[in-house]
Amino acid sequence: MEYNKDTMPAVDHEAEKLSKKKADTELLEAVHRLALKRFDESTTADHTERERSISDSYFVTSPGSMWGSNRSSSQGVITGQGNGSISPGNRPRFEVNKISPIIENIVGEMINNRTSIKVRSARGGDARQTAENMGNVIRSITSQSNFDAITTQAYREAVTCGIGGWYLVPEYTDTGIEGTEFEQDIVIKPLPGAASSLLWDPSAVKQNKEDAQWMAVRERVSRETFASRYPDVDISDLGDIGNNQNAYQWQDRQTVQIVDYYVREPYIKELAQMSDGTILEITEESEMIFDELEKMGKTIVARRSKKCFKAIHYKIAQNGVLEGPHEIPSEKGMIPVVPLFGFTEVIDGNHFFSGIVRAARDASQIYNYAISAFVEHASQPVSPIWLTTAQVKGEEIERGIANMAVENRPVMVINHVEGMPLPTRTAQPQQPPGLMDTIRQAEFDISATSGYHAAAKGEAQFDQSGKAIRALQTQTNTSVRSLAANFDAAVARTGVLLLDMIPTIYHSDRVLNMIDESGEVSEWRVNSKVKDEQTGQTVIVNDLSIGFYDVVASTGPSFATQRAESVEKMLELASVSPKIAEIGMDIMAENVDMVRGDELTARLRKMGLADGTIEPNAEEAEAMQPQEPSELELLELESMKLDVEQKRANIAFTNRQSVKTDADTVHKNTQSSVNLSESIKKKVEANQLLMEQGSSEGIPMSPHEMEAGALIDVAILESIERVDDAVEPEQVQAQQPLPPEVPQ
Repeated sequence: MEYNKDTMPAVDHEAEKLSKKKADTELLEAVHRLALKRFDESTTADHTERERSISDSYFVTSPGSMWGSNRSSSQGVITGQGNGSISPGNRPRFEVNKISPIIENIVGEMINNRTSIKVRSARGGDARQTAENMGNVIRSITSQSNFDAITTQAYREAVTCGIGGWYLVPEYTDTGIEGTEFEQDIVIKPLPGAASSLLWDPSAVKQNKEDAQWMAVRERVSRETFASRYPDVDISDLGDIGNNQNAYQWQDRQTVQIVDYYVREPYIKELAQMSDGTILEITEESEMIFDELEKMGKTIVARRSKKCFKAIHYKIAQNGVLEGPHEIPSEKGMIPVVPLFGFTEVIDGNHFFSGIVRAARDASQIYNYAISAFVEHASQPVSPIWLTTAQVKGEEIERGIANMAVENRPVMVINHVEGMPLPTRTAQPQQPPGLMDTIRQAEFDISATSGYHAAAKGEAQFDQSGKAIRALQTQTNTSVRSLAANFDAAVARTGVLLLDMIPTIYHSDRVLNMIDESGEVSEWRVNSKVKDEQTGQTVIVNDLSIGFYDVVASTGPSFATQRAESVEKMLELASVSPKIAEIGMDIMAENVDMVRGDELTARLRKMGLADGTIEPNAEEAEAMQPQEPSELELLELESMKLDVEQKRANIAFTNRQSVKTDADTVHKNTQSSVNLSESIKKKVEANQLLMEQGSSEGIPMSPHEMEAGALIDVAILESIERVDDAVEPEQVQAQQPLPPEVPQ
């Protein structure tokens, strides 16, 4: 049956687009409704703890809060007295903040012993170098994101109120280099005010909420910023402003709230195990090659379904979804948000978290009350002198009494009245006897409840040595150590997230920056495709998608501190054994920060290599090996070879000319001898003939012929003939070719 395209019903593409758009809109509306419901559930579940944490932050940062002044939840404004002010009842209210120094001491201890991310290979072997490079890439990412400053602020919040945090986002690389427009980098961002800005799945029970199925990060922006980001969204449609009493409202008269909403969505992945042990994912594309693999002897021996997750990101406002859905580049579908808790506990399904302020608040308030009461008693005026009107009658006496306190007169004149007692001063009110004890006890209670005692502050007695003082500075209460342990866990979680995102974001052939522990910067080319000369197949060098790694959080002094401590310890050892200074001087110089220190280290190593006290490293060993000549050296060597060949050719030509000359001389001498012998022979034969004819006269011979004839015999003549046959002038000349033209 044939179909006429003119009679077939036309496909309504516009209707399809509208239908798809409607479906997408309905999906986003469902996402928005679910998100709002989840936000309400989260704020309700942890409302009390969040309010307490926010109040703890205000307690140590806002004047007046230590006297129980109320704050405005919507505006964050503190009202009330404090900082030595006078209350409405004319009573002093002093605030002596004993908690903030404790917080800064704890944070300073963390700064002096930074926690870093260490990557180890889970398989060993050659993967160790790759694991080290991955760790250096992570160190570069954290350096670019100023991770130290982010973690310092988050840790300060966790120590203060019990919660801080940060989160990771992929951003396009803004290098301005052509061809990198679609490359992305991982950026770590701070999460300020996590007590109110971070929401999570209430069902999550793990320490860093890594098992949460959703998380949300709140952000407040000005109305102008919101309008510039989303010009198509009408702010008036976002809902009522409200009464400014709800701490979690969506907007007020100055700001609008935007939420980054992260959710894990499950999906099923079908897997097949082949007869050669390889694992393949079953997709429409892979189904097409299974027949080809079967012909090659690779068959499916097992199938299974695997539940996987992908992380989806939305930006949400009060009235709907602003952006999304966007899939987060993650192999395991992890939500890239890291909450950091201070002291944390889960009791009967309720999550409690706090910092050191929570337990020390009451002691701090008692301390401030006692200090204020002490000052109030101490600042009361001197008890007055009681006089009668008759005793001060008179203008001069009245003026003297009025200026008595100012002029501090040793003698005061009054009117004597018969029968009246002399002027007397009433007793000065005494300080309450237990007030100083209350102040001392409150100060001790602040240290006890915060878990940070005097020993941890490094406070030493007059009779303590320097070593004892340093030992005291390193002491920390066990309860405070739990804060550091939670911080280490959060940093390790960051390393896991980075390892999960790196292969997906850095998937193309590109060069990554690396920073090693000493701060040296280098580059690492990854995912580069090269052709294997043996197999002819294309292979990927430094494929980031291959590898199994473990992440650990390593805590210790910074690299600069370790260098200084190393020099100090080496100098102590050198004072005991000078030999140590002799063999380790290059190590000492390498760890000292000074001008041209690298040059001094290089010279010391060169001396040590020369006398054999230092083993060469890989770079030095390579430098000590015979070097391949450069292109210029090769040209010079080739020129020298040509000069040698030219000289050899000239010598050979000279030798051939000498041989030719000698051969010519021999030939001439031989020819002369042959001619002479022929002449003598002919004369001898002629004389013999004349003698046979009876003639008495013969042909006379010259004296030279007579002398030569006496020396020539038949053997000599035969020898001359052999030489004549062996060496002819033409043959000698033919055997001596001219030297070739040798280029200069």
